[in-house]
Amino acid sequence: QPPPLPPPEPLIIKEVCPDQPPPPPPLILREQAPPRPSPPPLI
Repeated sequence: QPPPLPPPEPLIIKEVCPDQPPPPPPLILREQAPPRPSPPPLI
């Protein structure tokens, strides 16, 4: 008799993935709030 197959692991992984959403990349934050241009020097 062949050994019993182990329980499917992909189902458990799919349940854990939605619980931890990936953090937003910092690149998008920089694009939304670009640094203000320095004011021209008053001479």
